[in-house]
Amino acid sequence: MGLRQVWRAAGMACALVLAGALPVGAAGIESAYSKLDWQGGCRIVEKAPADEGNWVRLICSGYGNAPVLVDEGDDRVSLDYGAVARPGQWESFGAFNRVNETIEWRLDGGRPFATIHRWFVDDGNGGERQVLVVSTVSEAGEPSCMVGFVDANANPSANLIARGLADAGARNFRCGIDRPSWVGTTSARTPRPTGDWN
Repeated sequence: MGLRQVWRAAGMACALVLAGALPVGAAGIESAYSKLDWQGGCRIVEKAPADEGNWVRLICSGYGNAPVLVDEGDDRVSLDYGAVARPGQWESFGAFNRVNETIEWRLDGGRPFATIHRWFVDDGNGGERQVLVVSTVSEAGEPSCMVGFVDANANPSANLIARGLADAGARNFRCGIDRPSWVGTTSARTPRPTGDWN
């Protein structure tokens, strides 16, 4: 499935949900939630030597057997979800950022295939913009990566839009080949994501 078809399918799914024609969780898809417990649910895998800055890599409890790998450095984070063999490419935002403790996992038959995670990105004016980031979940050592973004400040139905994107696009998304993109309304204040696809 090409990216244009993915975004069209996501948009159609969102429209059907908003119209009441397609209930959230249709076709066996449902949501589960986990929290990042920075104090008790994460352990350090690797960290910067004393002379190499202040970066750290953590592995944290996620959903079931799907952990969350957190790379943090220079007040920015990059995340991988699921049974990744090693950290994927750095994917984040250009501005300083952090992530919410709560993660929404989209499940099909009880198996997670996507996450929806709220990021808080510095807006350069003393505030933050909120972005819902949809990512894939690795099952067997393949990469995990960002699928797309929803500007939560610009879209009142951001959660529904993000679920539509996850359900329509995450399972067929090819990390390292397909390019993540914005779905829904954006503005001049929408944060700029960064990754090898830039």
